[in-house]
Amino acid sequence: MPPKSKVPKGELTSAQIRKLIRAHNTIVKQNLIIKIPAGTTREGLIKLVEDKGYTIRHAAKKIEAVFDSAPYDYISLDQVDDILKKPAQTALQKQKAEEAKAAKAEMKKKEERVIRKKATEAEKARTKPKAKPKPKTASIAVGTETPKPKSDYVASKRDIARTQRVIEKRKKAKEERDKKKGKNDKEKPAEKKAEPKKEDDKDFIKELEKVIKNPKEHEKTEVNKALYNAGVLLLDKKISYKDWEDILLSLYKYVSKTSFGLPFEFNIGQAPPKFRKKLSKLVRKFTEGESTQDWKNLYKEWNDILPAKTTTKLKI
Repeated sequence: MPPKSKVPKGELTSAQIRKLIRAHNTIVKQNLIIKIPAGTTREGLIKLVEDKGYTIRHAAKKIEAVFDSAPYDYISLDQVDDILKKPAQTALQKQKAEEAKAAKAEMKKKEERVIRKKATEAEKARTKPKAKPKPKTASIAVGTETPKPKSDYVASKRDIARTQRVIEKRKKAKEERDKKKGKNDKEKPAEKKAEPKKEDDKDFIKELEKVIKNPKEHEKTEVNKALYNAGVLLLDKKISYKDWEDILLSLYKYVSKTSFGLPFEFNIGQAPPKFRKKLSKLVRKFTEGESTQDWKNLYKEWNDILPAKTTTKLKI
């Protein structure tokens, strides 16, 4: 490694020059910004400044403009701190920062709970007592076991005839009851319960959107059920692009109101368990889309990865 070059007495150090350049970049337009490549030496910094039409006055500790149309006459080292000083945060910015911090702390607590739960389960599995083996019974030699007593009763012809008459009588009584009720000999097949419509039921989708867009105006259980049903609809290959887009737009608004800038993820109970991660990823990709064409491409990509048929049902 080459030895560091000494700064001549009375001249600015490379750190001071870099500070002046940062202040300069804060004031000027894009075309006058001085970009400092990595590893630039003190002499290289001075050359970069001079190439842009400025000069460094070491004695006065300032950077000075040479040409008349420059946005400023000079910047001194005393002015740098005021120029680079960050503006005070507004009340809204402070609130958002606090909310993000609280959300991060809550997420950390959840992770800690999961870790503690897993540790407890592992400890229980280690300390679980082994089942005691059943005591072995003494074996009995074949032919020496005690024979079971046999019944001496033998049904007579009279008893058999009486039993048959009782059975026929009960059968006739049942047939008469069935005729009075208007039943046929064969039972009717059980009717299937009607499920709510999916993509064709516009009112159903609108109700979902209303709950998802305004989560604070509804109960938590109602919001979770709406999110779950939205996920079920998105898993249907027959859903139209318009309905698919409407559902995801409502989820877009839900994310903007609840995520506090963190990556969106469906909680347990808010989406079908088997597809929870895939649906979370779909919502994140949709929110990152910049145009309608991006969403249409995502719709095609989503339909390609979906299975031909899913058994997931709506929550009534």
